[in-house]
Amino acid sequence: MDASANAPRTAFVGDSKSGDLWKLSEWRKMVTGKGSKGTLLRIYNASPSNSLSPDAFIRPVPFSCVASSREMPFGNIKTAINSNTETLNANDTFESSFAFVICAVDQRGHLFCFDVCKNKFWLIARSGVSATCMAFNSVRRREVIVGLSDNSIHCYNIDSNQLVARLPAYHRSEPTAVSVHPNKPIAISNSRSESIIWDTEKWERKRLLMGAGQL
Repeated sequence: MDASANAPRTAFVGDSKSGDLWKLSEWRKMVTGKGSKGTLLRIYNASPSNSLSPDAFIRPVPFSCVASSREMPFGNIKTAINSNTETLNANDTFESSFAFVICAVDQRGHLFCFDVCKNKFWLIARSGVSATCMAFNSVRRREVIVGLSDNSIHCYNIDSNQLVARLPAYHRSEPTAVSVHPNKPIAISNSRSESIIWDTEKWERKRLLMGAGQL
């Protein structure tokens, strides 16, 4: 029996601006609950090599931060499948557990989005600065907030790939964590020396908490 038949899908994103995460047939089985159990996908921020091994790669760049969204609407799964040549069975159901988005940023500041519902990945931005922390905006769920090693904080829209806000470097050291309120436009970023509360509607600093780096 070919062991590679049950091996998880490997996606290389190093030299790509966009692409598919799975082959259509693999993705269809996964989102309808008919795929294999265990690891479903491995993502390498590298380029595949010419080796016969499917996991061989060159020029790897480590991811420094990863964040996942809260559950998002997944009605576009059915539209995405029906737009291709494969058809759905009448008893097909969709796994809502796959209705999420992952963002990852590498040590070069390259920010990627991985949308399981759309079976796509794409490059959002290249900041040129390594990231130290990241979180999705809980109010505008298609926005991701990224703390950078130059002490600043950026917010990006993952659909338009636009920079929504570039917050001043009020932190005296690099932010180590960013958290958001579950249903209000408020975020807090922490560094070793202070914490800052932000208004994510106006993208303004609301309060500076000195010596609150452990909040």
